Amino acid sequence: MPGNPVAVFVCFLMYVMPLIRALGGAKWVEPRRFMLPAAFAFAGRKPGRREFWRGMIVDQAGRMAVDKFARDGSGLISGLTAADGLIDIAEEHGDVAVGDLVPFIPLSEFGIR
Repeated sequence: MPGNPVAVFVCFLMYVMPLIRALGGAKWVEPRRFMLPAAFAFAGRKPGRREFWRGMIVDQAGRMAVDKFARDGSGLISGLTAADGLIDIAEEHGDVAVGDLVPFIPLSEFGIR
């Protein structure tokens, strides 16, 4: 497990919680991902590593979109209090432009909120 608080939280949700449930005899159910337009741009991302960014649902002219926190360091836990879920950026994904569809996992998929 990583040592930064947000990284630990995300790894627990994505890897440890399913393992604990499986060891307890529960069936693993993959969290649902909803494709939402990005309300942000992120340039300079190097493919090759899967990332989970904290995201919040925003209204863009009557349409739902997802925005990411401007400060997203894995040691900054304050963003978790306002996060609605996780933006799941696949290993092969590079830059994100405004309007790109990105997978969003609501925290409610983990029984939170």
